[in-house]
Amino acid sequence: DTYNFLIGSLSSLCANFKVETKKITHFTIDNVEISSMGLCLAREELGPSEYVDWLNENPEYKNAYIEYCEADCKSLCEVHQKFCQQMENLVSGLRTPESKPDRFLPRDTALMNIKIRECVTLPSYSNKVLKAYHTIAEPCMKSKNNKRYSVDIHSIADDKVFSDVKKAKIGSISHVAQYGHFTDRVGCADVVSLYVSAMINYVFPYGEEEYVTRYYSEYLGIYRVTELVNGFNDGVIQDIPASTKDGRDWEKKCINEVWITNIDIERIRKHGGSMNIQEGYIWRESTPVFRNVLSVVTNEKQRQDILKSQKDKQYNPAMRECCKLFGNSLFGKQLETSVNYDWSSFRNLADVSPEMMNNANRITHCNNQYYIKTVSESKRRTPVQLGVFILAYSRNLIQGYFDIIGRERVIATETDSIYATMENLNRLKKPDMSMVYNPNQWQIDQDLNMFRHCHDYDKQLGNMEIEPFVSHDSYFLAKKTYGLLDMRD
Repeated sequence: DTYNFLIGSLSSLCANFKVETKKITHFTIDNVEISSMGLCLAREELGPSEYVDWLNENPEYKNAYIEYCEADCKSLCEVHQKFCQQMENLVSGLRTPESKPDRFLPRDTALMNIKIRECVTLPSYSNKVLKAYHTIAEPCMKSKNNKRYSVDIHSIADDKVFSDVKKAKIGSISHVAQYGHFTDRVGCADVVSLYVSAMINYVFPYGEEEYVTRYYSEYLGIYRVTELVNGFNDGVIQDIPASTKDGRDWEKKCINEVWITNIDIERIRKHGGSMNIQEGYIWRESTPVFRNVLSVVTNEKQRQDILKSQKDKQYNPAMRECCKLFGNSLFGKQLETSVNYDWSSFRNLADVSPEMMNNANRITHCNNQYYIKTVSESKRRTPVQLGVFILAYSRNLIQGYFDIIGRERVIATETDSIYATMENLNRLKKPDMSMVYNPNQWQIDQDLNMFRHCHDYDKQLGNMEIEPFVSHDSYFLAKKTYGLLDMRD
């Protein structure tokens, strides 16, 4: 699999995609059954040339080895072909139905021109699908049909604006709020597809940004604020972290200056916090940029989950994971830093400038030449504002669950997970919805409530799911440094 799209062993992939050529796992040589691993390691003490000589002297092993390699190549090729076909069939659901040829749109042509076999990775494929879906036709007198096609997702061109907006990129919450040893029943609850649920259920900035010097509650915006005071007491997870040389401090109450979104501002004010707004950028248009594209793959993922629960033979775990990766990687592509790679050759390293050596990504010596690979940031811009708001919505979603449990009761959190005692996690099953900030003005459906109670049987995007694992002996030492001992046995 040259594109690294698929996970799992080749034998499991053959079973998942039900290909004609199966992986050969056993052979019979001289009436003795031998495994494929045994065949490969038959004479592991020999070097490559000696091994080839040995194979030529033992044609029964040579023929079996060739048969084994050919079967691997054929089966993987069939797996990859079926995978590409199934993914392209999913994406074809975004095109205008053939029954309505009069409504054929520019996006239809763009989507048909994307071939997954020509994409380097699944994330690059997902991003191409998103851009193709937002392709529009614009008037252009110089073109043959007086039209030109462009992607209707605005990437910020101005260097200062791009830099300012990027400052509002605050990642997910990874923090231990209560350190030490716990002997109570501690459990974990996860948000089902945190980033994907935010991308599907909310609207995002659309079109050109506009510089402002005051707050506009009716528009999506990113603002530079000063003298920010979080609304909670010291010792609990705040709405916005302070930046330190060691990372982010999620418990600091006062922050001198920070760039944040209006989603963060509304949540801070709801919790009794305050700030001074200095300047910012707003978008007067907003739209569900990701909803239709992601719905195609999330529907397939949910279908696979149903097949798994029914123990249906059609269940394909590899396809399910690809759908999951498609959605998650689409988020990452919006915040990706574009880079350029350059190669330079030198006969002597002494001729290389200190600056190039400091920026060297790789140094290779071949044929009496040193080849140095350097990396520089590309001028190509990604729509970073989309990634910033995905993170803002995601933080808003999991912090809503903090409020249901009670922030002082949260032991630790890790991106989309909450660790607390089972007594406190069970509060998720009957939440007091009045406690939760619900930003209706940023939701497509006014009746849509992203904060849903916990279901043990019905996973919905944005739901909290309590894991079956419960620990009676837990240690929380620092961020990403904790242990929960399983005492069920």
